[in-house]
Amino acid sequence: MDVPGGAEQRLMSIAAGLEGGSIVWSNDGTGLLYEVHSSQQLPGAGGGPQSSALESFDLSTPQAPAATHSELRLTGGEFVPLSWDKPGLLATALVTGEGGFARSYVTWDRRAQSAAQSPVKFTQFPWSIVAFTVQASPDAKRTLAIDGEANVLRIWSGGDVAAAVMVAPGTAQLSDARWRPGTPADVAWVVDNNLAVFTYQTNNVRTIHRGQNMVRILSWRADGSGIVLNEMGRVNFVVEMSSGQATELSDFGGVIAGAVLLR
Repeated sequence: MDVPGGAEQRLMSIAAGLEGGSIVWSNDGTGLLYEVHSSQQLPGAGGGPQSSALESFDLSTPQAPAATHSELRLTGGEFVPLSWDKPGLLATALVTGEGGFARSYVTWDRRAQSAAQSPVKFTQFPWSIVAFTVQASPDAKRTLAIDGEANVLRIWSGGDVAAAVMVAPGTAQLSDARWRPGTPADVAWVVDNNLAVFTYQTNNVRTIHRGQNMVRILSWRADGSGIVLNEMGRVNFVVEMSSGQATELSDFGGVIAGAVLLR
C-alpha cells in the first residue's frame, strides 16, 4: 500500500493450508523477504507450525513469481526473516526452536551458484539467544543479538555469525538494544535503567536518558532523530537525540507495540 495515496497492489496469494508470517523489506525498498507456514500445528507443549518456508518477492519485477530454494523449507522449527541486502545479493534469517530461542542462523546467497554448491547455509547459534533480540541493521550489513547469559551484545557483519564480536556494558545489566536508522553503525542500548547510544567499533558512547525504573525501547523515528521509550510507572515518551528532551506521547496506561512519528 502506498501510504500517501492509499493505492493498493496485490502481490500474491498464499496457498490453501498455509499462513503468512514475518516480513522484512530489502535494504533498497524494492523487495520483501517473508515466511509462510502451515496452518496445522505440531502437538505437544513446544507447538509451532508443522512446516515453514522462507521466500522473497521482487517488487521491481512484479510479474516474476516468488523466489525460494528447496533447503528453505523446514518441518519443525520456524523461519524468522532478518534482512535482505538486495544489491549485496545476501538474505539472512534465523530458525526458532523450543522456548523461542534462536536455533540456527541462515544465509541465502543470491549470487549464481554452481550445480554442486548450495546457496543456503545453516549455522547453529554458538550462544543461547532469544530469537526476538536478533536484529539486522537498516542497511542489512550488520546483525546484533543480546546474549543474556554473558550480558553482552554479539555483533557480526557480512552474514558470518562465526566472526561475531562482543560489546560489553561492564558490570551493568544489558536489557535491550536496537540499531539506529539513518546512522548504520549506531546502536541504542538500555543498561540498567539508562539509555545510551554508541557507534560500533568506536569509543563514542553518549547517555541519552537516565531512567528511574525499567526502560524499554519501542520505536525509532524514521530518520533516527528521536526514539520512543517506555519506562515502568510513566507514560510512553519520545526523546530527541539532539537535545535529550523528552515529550510524553499520551496518557494511555497500556503498552504501545509500535509507533509512527511525524515531524
